[in-house]
Amino acid sequence: MFIHNVFSDEELEKIHSNLDIKLQQDGWHTWERAKLNVAEASGTGKSSEYPHEQGSITFKYINDDIKDLIRQKLIEIDPAIRGYDFTAFYQIWDVGAATGMHDDSRYMFNATFYLNKDWLPDDGGLYVYLDDEYKVFVPEYNSCAYINKNKLEPHLVTPVTTNAKEKRYTIHCKGAIIGS
Repeated sequence: MFIHNVFSDEELEKIHSNLDIKLQQDGWHTWERAKLNVAEASGTGKSSEYPHEQGSITFKYINDDIKDLIRQKLIEIDPAIRGYDFTAFYQIWDVGAATGMHDDSRYMFNATFYLNKDWLPDDGGLYVYLDDEYKVFVPEYNSCAYINKNKLEPHLVTPVTTNAKEKRYTIHCKGAIIGS
């Protein structure tokens, strides 16, 4: 499901201001750290469940009033998730960054909010998903790609290209792990 015009102008200003502050701080993680988190959470010591990624994708957790704002928006999108915890983080996708096909079936829900104002198909970073046939969503400013456990959607993100005028910025949310 894709939702457009998720945040108000005031909310977007608050998000971008918060992101600007976080960009000046240390504590950004790489996907190598994310793989370790998955391995630790699974108890298997293996991160094979994690989608194949390439390039540099860094992330920083959101645990402040921006997370509360995101929680409100997620409940508006899907009231059934009220009461479920989730992890939210900013992501920065460099040129060449991409993920392989995966379905996020281990999570109650998954949401990606797109923060680039001018993103074109030639910039890459496209959301490709399987819904009886392959379809493509071009990241659109102030929109959200949302999946829940009732409608799993195998998907991938194409590599960000050298045509992109800036890095690809998103807020990504993962609902509580099913069975935990």
